[in-house]
Amino acid sequence: MIALVPQEQLDGQLSRVRNQFYRVMQKTGSAVDWEYVESLIRDGSAFLWLDADQPDIGFVILRPMLEPHTKKPYLEVVMAYHEGSDGLAIYEPHICDIAVSMGAHFIEFESRRKAFLRMSQRMGYEPHAIIYRKDIDHG
Repeated sequence: MIALVPQEQLDGQLSRVRNQFYRVMQKTGSAVDWEYVESLIRDGSAFLWLDADQPDIGFVILRPMLEPHTKKPYLEVVMAYHEGSDGLAIYEPHICDIAVSMGAHFIEFESRRKAFLRMSQRMGYEPHAIIYRKDIDHG
């Protein structure tokens, strides 16, 4: 089970989560900016969840959003980390419960990891869009 970190405990938990966050960044090549994510958590736009029984093994950062065209609420998984290999299987039911409780129409996340794509499809997630990028040489 995951539990929401109360506002008064954020300072201590965010400093610990920051190290795990950077490990995910190095492993996945993600371009998510820690300072931006931390500011979202501090201003209440995103929420930090920890494993209730073992808070040191992982975290989930969730952000309620509105779909731009339909204005339907959805839940964005900003980042999730678990030291074991079954983090998705552990966190996913809780993320679904949170999404239902907020009236979300869907859950959305981004990942560059091909293994994560295969696993998430087995859990009912479908690719919604593919982003193509070309780096520009300013040299």
